[in-house]
Amino acid sequence: MPRTKNILIGTCGIGAATLFCLIIAIAHIINEIQMIENELDVEIEAFQLKANDLWRDMISMNITPHRQRRQYPFPGNLGIIDQSSKGRPELTAGINRYTVPTDSYGRGAQNT
Repeated sequence: MPRTKNILIGTCGIGAATLFCLIIAIAHIINEIQMIENELDVEIEAFQLKANDLWRDMISMNITPHRQRRQYPFPGNLGIIDQSSKGRPELTAGINRYTVPTDSYGRGAQNT
């Protein structure tokens, strides 16, 4: 019986020591995470200040574009052209000549 009691006490001691080490390790990991978070906050704040300064510099240049922007029909803006020309088929008659049906691999669909 004393042998079993000694084994039980030893096992409980090892378990308690393991739990103590685990708690210490968790506290250390949490501390490391907080230090990294603080460091990242400082870096992000420095980046934001630099980005804002650069943005102010770009705005202060007040550069105007040399040419006027235009809206060209391409597959990405078909919905815009179709909506603005409802009831006017002559405006959308040639729209679909730019689009080619594709299969699931992005290749042109073949008629079979």
